[in-house]
Amino acid sequence: MKQKIIEYFNRKNKYVSIKEIIKYLNITEKDYPILINTLYELECSGFIMGDKDSMYLRVPKDYIYKQGTISISKENNRYIDMGHGNIAIVPSKEAKKYKDQSHVFFECTPVKNYPHQFIAKIIRVAEKPIVQNRYLIKAIVERDYSKNYFFVRVNNQKIYIPNNYINGADVGDEVDVLISYSEQASIAHVQKVLEKHKKEHIFSVYDDSGKLKARSISTSNFIVDELPEEANIGDFLIYEIDKDGNYEFIKKMNSVDNEMELYAEEFGIDVKFKPEVIIEVESLNKTISEEEIKKRVDLRNLITITIDGEKSKDLDDAVSLEKSENGNFILYVSIADVSHYVKPGSELFNEAYKRGTSTYPANQVIPMFPFQLSNGICSLNESEDKLTKTIKIEITPTGKIVYYSIFKSVIRSNKKMSYEKVNSLLNGVDYNEEYLPFYEVLKDMNDLSNILEHRRAKRGCMSLNIAEYEYDINEFGEVDDVYVRERDKAQLMIENFMILANEIVAKYFEYLDTFGVYRCHKAPDLDKIYKLKKTLNNLGKFYHISSIKNPNFFKNLMRDANKKDLIKENPYFSKILLGSMEKAYFSTINIGHFGLALDEYAMFTSPIRRFADLMNHLIIGYALDGEFDKIDELSHKCEDMCIHTSEKEYQSDSFEKNIDLMLMNKYLEKYKGSPLIATIICIDKSKDCVYVKTNLGIYGIIPVNRKSIKSPTEAIVNGSKVAIGDSIVVEYSSIQDYFTETTFNYLGKDTNGIRKLVKDRREKND
Repeated sequence: MKQKIIEYFNRKNKYVSIKEIIKYLNITEKDYPILINTLYELECSGFIMGDKDSMYLRVPKDYIYKQGTISISKENNRYIDMGHGNIAIVPSKEAKKYKDQSHVFFECTPVKNYPHQFIAKIIRVAEKPIVQNRYLIKAIVERDYSKNYFFVRVNNQKIYIPNNYINGADVGDEVDVLISYSEQASIAHVQKVLEKHKKEHIFSVYDDSGKLKARSISTSNFIVDELPEEANIGDFLIYEIDKDGNYEFIKKMNSVDNEMELYAEEFGIDVKFKPEVIIEVESLNKTISEEEIKKRVDLRNLITITIDGEKSKDLDDAVSLEKSENGNFILYVSIADVSHYVKPGSELFNEAYKRGTSTYPANQVIPMFPFQLSNGICSLNESEDKLTKTIKIEITPTGKIVYYSIFKSVIRSNKKMSYEKVNSLLNGVDYNEEYLPFYEVLKDMNDLSNILEHRRAKRGCMSLNIAEYEYDINEFGEVDDVYVRERDKAQLMIENFMILANEIVAKYFEYLDTFGVYRCHKAPDLDKIYKLKKTLNNLGKFYHISSIKNPNFFKNLMRDANKKDLIKENPYFSKILLGSMEKAYFSTINIGHFGLALDEYAMFTSPIRRFADLMNHLIIGYALDGEFDKIDELSHKCEDMCIHTSEKEYQSDSFEKNIDLMLMNKYLEKYKGSPLIATIICIDKSKDCVYVKTNLGIYGIIPVNRKSIKSPTEAIVNGSKVAIGDSIVVEYSSIQDYFTETTFNYLGKDTNGIRKLVKDRREKND
């Protein structure tokens, strides 16, 4: 279509209407979104120019107007980069009319005494044309898990479905949908469900003004008000739903393990692999030939270890460390060479692309690859020869990188280690005999990790203290215990090594002058900065906040905020700051990583678990083999793959968070009606809550009336005055709605008498 439109305008020397273009192209209403996007793209490129009546004119080469893109300076001024050091400044009186990155046509006049500066007069802002229309199509319902809304795709364009237009449909359902175009946006309205993707759905029970109802956890507007007698607030019930919206109660969901597959399907996550994928993985050659080894650097004589969780089986990274004669550290990060076995076009590759990532709900894994590959062929298991790609880095004691190289290798892991046991060894708690032979290398690794941590902090890398939980689930699928996930020396060591390796890979792409899959993270926009400022002011934290372009600001903010509180490294501030951040995403266009304070960052260290890492392995593998034609071939599809992979990551994150919430509330049901000791961490007027940490190690909120918050440090709760740092008594309150914080009721101040009622429980990590 684009080429036909270009040819049409090349024959026209006058303004033409959209109706004329539609007639010439002979397109149907279904193709209008493509036409709209194409005209917008051509106007942004400067090929055509529109007016307010959606009339378009081909722009001659000697046109009186110039074309460019609005940018915003650090001082919040609008300007247009004209190239060759010339800029056109938008007058301050008009600046607020124009958004960042808007494509515009403008006139410019020189500024006296400043040869490279001009004043811009904006003539036209490129906009998508409006085609008033409504039409009915068949489509599949999808969900954007990063912004939590439903949509359908029309010619690869997302059309948003408002919650009140979802009409009982669910992710994966085939529907009749009415598409409406307006000046504001394109809207989809589900008319009828034609075919259900699945019959069984999970519902969460909540209290609606004294009456128990249940809401589908995946379709927010599907409400059931006929509940079984045994239903309680916070329960999860399974209903069967047909395409006409009729529902029937099946059973109460008791076991997490038994219902995990159904729960995953609610979020559009495939649990089972197609037979073709299993057949292909079983046909892979598991033996490494001598011919293949000769093509690689043999590192099997190097002391190599893996450090992961106790139950991890998909081991995709291993590390080695040597010391040079001049005292420098020589770090080897060896990553499973999945791309040796998985090639573009194969069933395994297509399946990995479809899934995008492995998902880790509670103690389980829904893998990106079948276990035969993820836990077997590619996993860097102890005492087994494995094919890898290795990043070798030389680092000075001051943290300066003086040398790096990337090459194909073969390794043999000497020891599979766990975070817990390495931490015990390094902290002098338990000198495990198995690990003692590796004590010196682990000690050196910890020293290097501290150097890298200092390097990260110096450049402004953010370090947020977000509570993550682990669960002890018994053989009956019941939650026996919950505790905060440990983040000690061993975890930081591997994190620092992997971040460094990913940083090197991004630098390597820049060196090769080729594309790669970058991990991008934008600085927060002004709206989020304003909201952050308002929230912090409500908490009694007063800071001058403007347009933030340096993550050092947030690092210092966390440091200063924690100094003023009784709770060390207050996790509530971490949650607030995280909420003000943009979401990270994958792209072939490098914009840097704000949170890590890096100009370039790529993902490489988990190709068993992330499709983005697999793509980078393929690119580097082709580069090492000199097959740059294959890189070019891959580049045409890669940006679309990045968008899809980012969406699948958001989907997986949403699923994991909701499993966390479900498990947390299942566990706390055991304590319902029992007093718990809690410490007040924060009082937040903007959220109308008191944030607490219980003696179980679990964080949550006590909802309060805004008027009862007397200051950022004090509040009146149930007639009792409380303050940050106070020890109080609470009880668990059943969850009232889905996607919320864990909630507690306030019982009173902590006294010795009440404390004796609370069962003493030693926290596993506090």
